[in-house]
Amino acid sequence: MSKHTPGPWKVDKDGQLVVAENPYGEGLMMIAKVRGWGHLTGKGACAYLNREAYEIHNANMNLIAAAPELLEALKDVVAIAYDAMCLANRDGAEYDQDDWLREAREAIAKAEGKV
Repeated sequence: MSKHTPGPWKVDKDGQLVVAENPYGEGLMMIAKVRGWGHLTGKGACAYLNREAYEIHNANMNLIAAAPELLEALKDVVAIAYDAMCLANRDGAEYDQDDWLREAREAIAKAEGKV
């Protein structure tokens, strides 16, 4: 089990924070704050007028908010695919060398702070 704050995570109503229910008490707790659109496009303080910067900001917020569900889904896919590969081949071979499976396991390890 990962030691991160349990999901679901969501973008707050102002679109600046990723929050989750506080597992230790009432209300919401901040998971992440995404600040500044200017650095995303090199347009500085005027970036709020820039649609591209706004879209990048929102995409970053949504990706962060989806992280717990993405991690769990990837773990499930890896386990099911590995079992299916072993069953289909019935050879007991180790399938960690398949690029996609190795990359998926590396992404899981990164998310869990193991690399």
